[in-house]
Amino acid sequence: MAASDRGQGAAAGAAPEDRRQRILDAAVSVFARDGRHGARIQDIADAAGVAYGLVYHYFGTKDALLASIYDDNWRVFADVVEGIAIRPRPVDDKLRAIVDYAVGALDAFPDRVRIIVLEYGRSAARGDPLDHPDVARALGSVRDILAQAAREGRVAPDVDPHTLSLLWMGTLEAAVATTAFGPAHRPSAAHLRRAVHAVVQGIVGPPPATPSLPPGSAAADALD
Repeated sequence: MAASDRGQGAAAGAAPEDRRQRILDAAVSVFARDGRHGARIQDIADAAGVAYGLVYHYFGTKDALLASIYDDNWRVFADVVEGIAIRPRPVDDKLRAIVDYAVGALDAFPDRVRIIVLEYGRSAARGDPLDHPDVARALGSVRDILAQAAREGRVAPDVDPHTLSLLWMGTLEAAVATTAFGPAHRPSAAHLRRAVHAVVQGIVGPPPATPSLPPGSAAADALD
């Protein structure tokens, strides 16, 4: 039996969700190598070790495969951002946690993140990204964090929170776009993380200063 036949046999005996994930993982590799227009269903099937028809069984079309990659990963990202937003933590900690997660994902899974943002997220066929419930959910969570900053007086009162959240998320998208650069120009994950932190933290003002208490005052004595 040929290696490809053995691979197809193993895939056929796997659970449906495992087969689906195997096809998605293979699609990421093929889309990253050949691009959205150059990728072929047969190449994806070969990379996954499954029959050509099985790819169609689960996804139907190449664009549906891309949509599934996009949907699955935005759902995970929205869950993470939503969880960070509801924490009783300072604004800076929340913004830093989102950046660290996004840059960490970019470092660990550059092909997947690049496909989500550059190959499909910007596709005209996708329509308005904010019509996607998980994209809107992630943006809403960032908007909630920036609203917290506004309540603390760290955002000018005439700045629209929705527009500010779009700008903030756009900074993360710009970080993803650096993966399109050649190795000689592509920043390291550490440099990218520090640069993105510097940009996004600059969107909000510094934390409010804690007023100093004169020695001997009742409030200062209460802290001792």
